[in-house]
Amino acid sequence: MKSLQYSTEFTCHTTDIAMEYKAAASLCKIAVLVFGGQSWCLNGTAAETPYVYPFNTMTGTELVQKLTTEPVSDSDYRESDRAHYYLAGIKDGTQGIIWCFKRAMLPDELNYEIVHALKKRHRAAELSGNAAPLVLAELRRRYPCTGDPKDKQ
Repeated sequence: MKSLQYSTEFTCHTTDIAMEYKAAASLCKIAVLVFGGQSWCLNGTAAETPYVYPFNTMTGTELVQKLTTEPVSDSDYRESDRAHYYLAGIKDGTQGIIWCFKRAMLPDELNYEIVHALKKRHRAAELSGNAAPLVLAELRRRYPCTGDPKDKQ
């Protein structure tokens, strides 16, 4: 692992395999957070150079299907749990950075709120891509962090 200094405020740790991460990190002054195929600066903006995974962990279509269809088999329950854990990781890693929660709500309620919003607001073609950027955009839209100039858009 190499440690690369980009400015006095920012150090990026990268490997030779993840040179796209280096390119994305050089565009951020704070840090880079990688979610499901897209790099995000921790100031809430998408980095210009996305880090490309060889796979998407879950598409928007899969996420909506797993959380809006009643589970029947053991496999269905496992897949529903996987979708909840997927959302939990996104929320946990970005709360207070990209979005800010402002009221008490059960975690599952927030998951269903986000998934139903994705289903309502996005066409099938948009949902066929990686779910993480869609989830992050919806969280930021619904629960902006006050004081961030981007939240006034």
